[in-house]
Amino acid sequence: MRTRRGIGALAVTCALTLLGGTAATPALAAAPPLDEGFTDATATQPPAGWSVDNTNVDGMRTEWQGWSFHTPAEVVSAWGNSGDRGSFSRAEGITAVVHSDANRPTQGRFSSVLWAPEVDLQSGDGAVRVVFDSHYKQGQAPQTAQLVARFDDEAPVVVESFARNRLDEQVDVSIPVPAGVDAVTVGWSYAESSNNWFWMIDDVQISEAPPADSTPRILSASKPVATAGATVPVTIGGLRPGQQLTATWGDSATPIPGIPVADAAGETSFSVTLPEDLTPGYVALSLGGAGIVSTSLEITVLAAGDPDSATTEPLLWFDGFEKDTWTTTGAWSLSTLDSVVGQYGTDRRHAFTRASGRIAVAEATEGAFSGTLTSAPIAVTAGDTLEVRLDSHYRKRGGGQQGSVTALFDDGTEAVLRELSDADEESARLRLPVAVPAGASSMSIRFGFEAASAAGSWMLDDVQVLRPLAPLAEGVEADAVVDIFSDVQGATTRLSQNVLPGFRAMPQAADVLVSNGDLVSTGSTANYTSYLSALAAGGGATTARSSRRSATTSTTAVRDRRCIRSASSTPPVCVRSAGRADCGERSSSTGSFP
Repeated sequence: MRTRRGIGALAVTCALTLLGGTAATPALAAAPPLDEGFTDATATQPPAGWSVDNTNVDGMRTEWQGWSFHTPAEVVSAWGNSGDRGSFSRAEGITAVVHSDANRPTQGRFSSVLWAPEVDLQSGDGAVRVVFDSHYKQGQAPQTAQLVARFDDEAPVVVESFARNRLDEQVDVSIPVPAGVDAVTVGWSYAESSNNWFWMIDDVQISEAPPADSTPRILSASKPVATAGATVPVTIGGLRPGQQLTATWGDSATPIPGIPVADAAGETSFSVTLPEDLTPGYVALSLGGAGIVSTSLEITVLAAGDPDSATTEPLLWFDGFEKDTWTTTGAWSLSTLDSVVGQYGTDRRHAFTRASGRIAVAEATEGAFSGTLTSAPIAVTAGDTLEVRLDSHYRKRGGGQQGSVTALFDDGTEAVLRELSDADEESARLRLPVAVPAGASSMSIRFGFEAASAAGSWMLDDVQVLRPLAPLAEGVEADAVVDIFSDVQGATTRLSQNVLPGFRAMPQAADVLVSNGDLVSTGSTANYTSYLSALAAGGGATTARSSRRSATTSTTAVRDRRCIRSASSTPPVCVRSAGRADCGERSSSTGSFP
């Protein structure tokens, strides 16, 4: 007899997310494939073999407590046609629905899990395919909606999180099956909800299938630059353990020998040595293999000795949290932004647009938080002047909280580089100067977060240590000046009255004005007309070059002038930038920009 385990706290694994708790046993096992349209369900009784686990549903409307079974017409009749309830066009007849809007328990929040019958695994194909029609409307935190799976009698794992509106779609997912597993049970978890929206599903199919092709993730430099004759290190993730990646480079498809099979984390590392006579330009590294989606990595090739291969900001160390190299105390975790939003809800978490791949997370939503996250030792030179840079998303909610960044040196010295408290800093790039003591040869970076229960969160990504550029020396003229602004999105008054006049007030006029993405809110003609009018009114050219990017928050606001120097550019080229926050809140308090 297998025991059911319910939905609880998340803990990241290499491919899926563990859930804890206890619950009831499925009624029976079904031979694959399982195909269910809920035709035989009644309002409160699921089809044979299906079950519903409810928590705290007392006080909710009769026949609508947790997952229940109704036609879309019945949903509209009971709750109205607003909020996209009536637009589930894929549905046929009775559907499974959990409805939270205007349907609260007597107190607190409710949770409900709809469980399919247990499916015996017979073919050994290596994966389970789950297909269903879905109509999901996102609610407010801390409500979560997740497709989950339980293998044999183990704890359920999260297969996919629903963290935004996903209306009237077909969901098709492949779930890798661990070795030695005999059965799987699939569930639809709608947890910690009160007066939110709804989730409706129909036409569920569960069957064994070969695993979906793996999509390689480039964990090393995504845009590597190297000179002819150099060796380029490459690390690839996103594979299945034991999978063999193949790689070729160039138009001749020259194979790269000796690539190890993917390890238990689905990662492999190898090196590519470029021929010394390789023509400067670009060379493509083509990645693939059995069951692996074809992917290309482009390497920029420079001639040996090319001065552009040097940089005045040498990178000493980088860590993007893709590997488990950090030491933690407390509840710091490594996750992905989608998983964080799926577990805790949006509430501006989704605005961490700088995040990529795995990130570090400190979250106080479900309880008080006290912990540290510390890097491995980083080799440094005594007396050096360095800069720690990182992508940071710090949000204040509820009770008090405090964040800190500290440099720890092997001579016992500690230097607090930054403290954060009650001010939100969303999707920011922190630049933190650090002076290496005379007696130090290594440094670790420690992030600390203290927060009361139901307070805020802190997410981090892409931490690096480098030797920074110096500000342009007093009296030195740049060879060229580029002014950059971004993320106007309706703030046209700030653009015309603060940003552009502020640029003009800076010494040495710019040669180029660049508007860097997210210029308008909706892309309507009126939006663009307003933007272009503000650009002209502020003294900018309506023919300014514009580049589009996907991020919705600005680059780090830079109020000084920094220079891009190379051996071939003397005097230097200066870049002056203004993000939306700098153009608005900061400029209004200082009276001018910069």
